[in-house]
Amino acid sequence: MLQTKLTPNLGSFVGVIESELAFAMDKEIPKDLDVWKNVSLYHIVLRIVSRISARVFLGNPACRNEEWLDTSIQYTENVFGTVMLLRRLPKFVHPIVAHCLPSYWRLHSNLRTAKRIISPMVNQRRADQAKNDPSYEKPNDMLQWMMDAANENDGQPDKLSHRQLLLSLASIHTTTMSAAHTMYDLCVHPEYFEPLHQEALEVLREDGGWKKTTLNKMRKLDSFLKESQRVNPPSLLAFNRIVSKDLTLSDGTVLPKGTHFGMPAAAILQDTENEPNADQFDGFRYYKKRMNPAEANKHQFAMTDNNSLHFGHGKYSCPGRFFASNEIKIIMAHLLMEYEFQYPEGAARPRNLTADENLYPDPSARLLMRRRVAEPNTHAVDLETAAATTPAAVSA
Repeated sequence: MLQTKLTPNLGSFVGVIESELAFAMDKEIPKDLDVWKNVSLYHIVLRIVSRISARVFLGNPACRNEEWLDTSIQYTENVFGTVMLLRRLPKFVHPIVAHCLPSYWRLHSNLRTAKRIISPMVNQRRADQAKNDPSYEKPNDMLQWMMDAANENDGQPDKLSHRQLLLSLASIHTTTMSAAHTMYDLCVHPEYFEPLHQEALEVLREDGGWKKTTLNKMRKLDSFLKESQRVNPPSLLAFNRIVSKDLTLSDGTVLPKGTHFGMPAAAILQDTENEPNADQFDGFRYYKKRMNPAEANKHQFAMTDNNSLHFGHGKYSCPGRFFASNEIKIIMAHLLMEYEFQYPEGAARPRNLTADENLYPDPSARLLMRRRVAEPNTHAVDLETAAATTPAAVSA
């Protein structure tokens, strides 16, 4: 559904994301930022991303439901907590141990909450459609696409509710982590703030507001996102698989049935044979590569190749990566245009947290945040343009 519906419609959803971002920033960012204020950027971004995702997945007004926002965030945390504990134990004890884990019971509570919130929405939409009112316009969101594509069994409200939580699991925290890593890296390398700030302003002036082309033109920001991901990968591995039968490799190595294996995605991009000066952080590494006309459309944040495997590759590429890329770019552009950031005096970039092969930005890290002085109100100008160019999307 992400690949067949959301990705082809990303252009129309730029206005939706911008609209919800304006609302989310007003809700989640402290108001008293005329002076430096110590904030938890991770949790600010987490709430902003959850709101934007809910707007695209469930539409408005459901995306403003605070109980749903909390549930969509907590579900991922509870699933991950349960899985990380169980994976250390033999499979035959999983059913027994799972029932002893508080996170296991919390995730089932999340499922019940999701069903209670989403089931009435599904039933109401079906009732509205059954009236055959020619003036009725179906919502343009992921829930409606799921309803339209589902058969009688898969279209049951409880199953649609569960799938909405799975969408949240796949999108909210991963997007938040990428944005947090990016800002943590910017504060370590503050020389990039002004070029990225100016790029956002110039591209918006050129396009007269937020459009799909606007995001494509933010090549410096795209490069910084990709470099931040290279240095702070979501996982050390990609293409994690279990061998279903004995497998003999070309060099004669035998992988017995049941062997777990993966591709060393992080090591590939941090190897100087694959990436010159791989031990150095270069925020415009990929921007400079794209200066070559032959590579102008390569090396983009959401693109994959034989070396860039963090989003998968080929038919196994992450179907939501283009949506995530757009979401992060719009969020980061607004933060860069409207605020300044730095580490508190004496603080350094927080060390990444690890859980097996997975890496995470430290959610407890604090940054100093201050409103930029004498910046134009980009929300008002750009949203007006977006509303004029994509009226159906903005009202979705």
